[in-house]
Parts: sequence; structure tokens; C-alpha cells
Amino acid sequence: MSDPAQYEIQVFRAARPAVRDYPRDDRDHVRMLLLEAAEIDQSRIRSGRSEKAPPWGKRTRGPLLAGALIAAVAAVASAAVAVPLLSGGPAPGPANPAQASAMAVLKKTANTAARQTATPIPRPGQYLYLKDIEFKSAAGAGATGWARECSTVVGQEWMAGDGSGRQLGRYTSSHRGCRGFRQTWPKGAVTTSDNPLDWPKNLLGWESLPGSPAAIDRAIVRRFEHGHARDTATFAYAAAFLQENAPPAIRAALYRAIELLPGVRNLGPMTDLLGRHGIGVGLVYGGTRQELIFNPVTSRALEAEIVAVGPKQAGNNYQPAGTVLGYTVYVAAGLVNSRTATLPATKSRSE
Repeated sequence: MSDPAQYEIQVFRAARPAVRDYPRDDRDHVRMLLLEAAEIDQSRIRSGRSEKAPPWGKRTRGPLLAGALIAAVAAVASAAVAVPLLSGGPAPGPANPAQASAMAVLKKTANTAARQTATPIPRPGQYLYLKDIEFKSAAGAGATGWARECSTVVGQEWMAGDGSGRQLGRYTSSHRGCRGFRQTWPKGAVTTSDNPLDWPKNLLGWESLPGSPAAIDRAIVRRFEHGHARDTATFAYAAAFLQENAPPAIRAALYRAIELLPGVRNLGPMTDLLGRHGIGVGLVYGGTRQELIFNPVTSRALEAEIVAVGPKQAGNNYQPAGTVLGYTVYVAAGLVNSRTATLPATKSRSE
């Protein structure tokens, strides 16, 4: 063969491994993901929220515990199916009862938050205190061995008005591989750009957040989602800020921002892992449901959770529906008078 390029192509073809036909179940699964993404894109267009990148393009570190979505989605799904869905569709109808109910309870809770007394800023010698319990496991609550033993941690944090602070963490297991942690940091070491889902948390991060729902939504998308609006990520970040001892206007705006997310649903009365009673709202995408339990009487957030929903897929790490993939119990938040003082868990009906 005289053409070197043609010779190299022939050598490559002869050397490449055989590739089996794409399984029908996998093809149908990918098509379902594309249709679901297209439907969510339409919801964004109808609600005025822009999407600068497909929902599988970027994912957050904390709220989405899903496995990577298959990169071949665009290649194996039919463009003829996707284009009509992305380019048009029927006009939106009235919100379904679950969504209308969620909007109503979130609006009421936002109004409650707005009427509450202002949150005090820590004076010299005072600290904002936060305690929560976090469980994270890609295998869900059914994990075994080290992954199970070292997946639940109790975190405590103290932050002064100048941003300096202290943090403690201990695992709930006595397994020898589960070592606790502690650290301190000076003024300014934790900044307003830090992810509110990560320890140490910036307990004064709400100071730079705006006080209107649309503006706070844009701020969350810009700062933590890199400009690519993803409803489940926005939901998780808003829930994380609700954990902190933010002032009334910010808390109200966070609830209203969740209220505006397309597809949010009322899950009804729920009880968190500490036995506190509240109302749950949720948002489903990619095989998982983001959940937030809160007390509408006090506007306190009680717990955030990620639960697998059927069918088994990459988005829920192929776990059965109902598997808890992660949770954060918001135990306590408030002002204390020393770097060792603590607060009791918030109550369900009064504080």
C-alpha cells in the first residue's frame, strides 16, 4: 500500500478491540435521560431560568452524589427526538397540586422568616456556633465496611465576627480508621466564596447575599454553580444557607428562591433523624430527590437529604428507590459566648 495514511488506518482497524452492539436497555436508558433533560430545559425556558450548559456538563461537589452521566448520551440518542422537544412544546399549564402546595407552604414560611427578629452579629468574645450531622455514601445507607463506618460525622464550628474560627469533627463510629479532626484558622482564612456545603463553613457567608429571591438565586448560580443554573444544586445551596443563622430577610429570600424552582413538590409532614417534626419539600432529577425538612412555625431548617428514586441508574449509583444517599441534620445554630460553648438542638415547635 503506497499511501501511508491509508496503511495506518488499516493497522488501527485491525488492532482495535471488538465492540459489542449497544444494549437495548442501555440505549433506552440514555434516551430517557435525554428526554428528561429536554423536559427540564423547557421548564427553565418557561420559568425564565437560563441554562448555559446541559445539565450533565457540570456537577457540584456536594449536593449531587450521582455517578458520572454517560458521555455518549448525545452520540447514541436520536437528535430527531431531541430537537423538537428543545425547540418548542405546549404552553405550561397550572401547577399540579403537589407543586402548588409546596409553593404555598414555602411562601408562608418565608413570610414567617421575614417577621422574625434580626440575627445578632457576634461582638468581641462572641461566636456564631453551628452543629450538624452529615452522612455521605455513594453506596447509600446499605454501604458496608470502612465506607459505612466512616461515612457519618458530627461537626461543630465556632466563628468570630472577624471570620476567625475553630472546628471539631468526630465520626459516630469507633472504627480505628475513622479519625476525627480539628482545626483553627485566623481572620479572613474562610472567605465568602467558600462552598457552603463544605467544612469549615463560612457562617457569615450570608452577609454578601442579596435579600430578594431572584437576586439570591442569581448569586448562588454565579458563585457556586459557575454560572450554569441547575435546580437541584440551587436547592441544595439554598438549604445549606438556611442552616446558618442568617438574618430574616435572607432566610425569607432563600425560601422564596426554592419556591420558584420548577418542579418543587410538597412531601407533606416529615420527621427528621432527631425526631423533630416539620414539612418536607423535594425536587427530583436524574434518579435522585433532593429533600428539605423545615419547621414552618419557626422557619428553621431541620434536615436536608438525598434519596434515590426509581429506576436504578447512574444518577443514583444504581441504588434501589428509597436508598438514602446522603443527609445533613441541622442540629443547632446560634450565638454563644466562648469558643467552647454549645447550644441544644433546635426544637420542632418552639425555640
